[in-house]
Amino acid sequence: MPNKQRGSTVFVVDDDPYVLDSTRWLLENSGFHTETHDHAESFFAAYRNETTGCVILDIRMPGMTGLALQNELVKIGAEIPIVFITAHGDIPQTVQAMKLGAWDFIEKPYDPRQLLESVERAVEWSEMRQDAQRRRALYANRFSKLSPREQEVAREVAGGRSSKEIARRLQLSPRTVETHRYRLMEKVGAGSVAHLVLMLMEIGEEVRIPE
Repeated sequence: MPNKQRGSTVFVVDDDPYVLDSTRWLLENSGFHTETHDHAESFFAAYRNETTGCVILDIRMPGMTGLALQNELVKIGAEIPIVFITAHGDIPQTVQAMKLGAWDFIEKPYDPRQLLESVERAVEWSEMRQDAQRRRALYANRFSKLSPREQEVAREVAGGRSSKEIARRLQLSPRTVETHRYRLMEKVGAGSVAHLVLMLMEIGEEVRIPE
């Protein structure tokens, strides 16, 4: 079940009042925080890019259609998953939405269990993605606070080289390397070499393993 404490929101965007109310009832009784909009323009005006969750979106609506809204979200760099609710015969629109990265397509009248399963997966992905972004930002900030020499040693340590090998490669004494190693591990909060490797890979640093 979703973690209500995470603050994720499932947005329901549909011009049919019955669909809005029934879907909101289904989601809220399953533990999801919801927000409903009866047209795409209303949702787009209220949406904040840092929000986690997903959008349940009718593909056909008056005014801004579901596809048009998806295009606008792509333009602003939003990566919130979209679960499209489609009618039979919407194949061309479905293909277009898939190309833009739609999460799922569920045909009306939808199966409540199918919708809940899709939404739960989408919300979980959204939360994991935000966690990963925060983790990368944290690691990048820690790594940036290392001195240039400590960064150099960190890459060598992550590459699996011993202090003696690093000392020879960087023309330092083994004791100096050990000092740098201790300090950098403490600064970045790495509890092991394996942890350091994961941190560097997370922020896009190249880890070169000796042949």
